Amino acid sequence: MKLITLAVLAAVNLGGSFGEAGASTVSIEPETFIVDIYVDVAVSAQSVVAHLSTGQEDSRIVSLIHRGGTRYGIRTELPRKNYMVVFEIVGENGHLSEPLTLTALGAQLDVSDTTTIPDDPGEEPRESTRWGWLALALGAASLSALAFWVLGERDGEATDPAEEE
Repeated sequence: MKLITLAVLAAVNLGGSFGEAGASTVSIEPETFIVDIYVDVAVSAQSVVAHLSTGQEDSRIVSLIHRGGTRYGIRTELPRKNYMVVFEIVGENGHLSEPLTLTALGAQLDVSDTTTIPDDPGEEPRESTRWGWLALALGAASLSALAFWVLGERDGEATDPAEEE
């Protein structure tokens, strides 16, 4: 499972209390992807949230982090679905943006348009991490079996005084 990175830059002007908004795909896995979502706000805001929904039961509300100036955003991992996004300014006069899909904001959900990059040397691939945990578990099980074997022999020697005479 290779880490796939995309450099897609697309922005949409939402209008009203919102300025530019966009989403870029950071990486894609078979079942999930990491997306960076941002929006600029034109009014004062205590906080900004994004409502993500697929129109079924799968809906999420994520709080966006202030990135300086008028920009709010977040980088998060989501199931690989084309969510509908509605931004909300939380404050005295709350404002909602028009709904847009992640792909309309610029996110890529399809692996076919991507290029594979080598794994980051500082990051272990998931496959090798799984093998590492398996090796650790087998090592612990082997040490436990050895301990029972050694302790079992000692107990057997100590409980049979007739054989020692």
